[in-house]
Amino acid sequence: MLPPTFGDDAPFGEHVAFEALRHDAATCDWGVCHSLEIAKDATDLQGEEDFVVVAPGHGILGIEVTSQESIEAGGEER
Repeated sequence: MLPPTFGDDAPFGEHVAFEALRHDAATCDWGVCHSLEIAKDATDLQGEEDFVVVAPGHGILGIEVTSQESIEAGGEER
């Protein structure tokens, strides 16, 4: 995992994903970069991907994490 730690200002969902990717036995041989600065497109040359995963034998995956502390549907909190 690069970097090996994450900042306190990272959203809750990124904390959860970071720990899951770092500690799961199935991902031990994967290369994972957190908060990687990349180009968005030709007109906006600066962006950030929450996680870029290189999984040998499987491929490369970009993960964008969204998270909420609660979800409301029809007036009910879940």
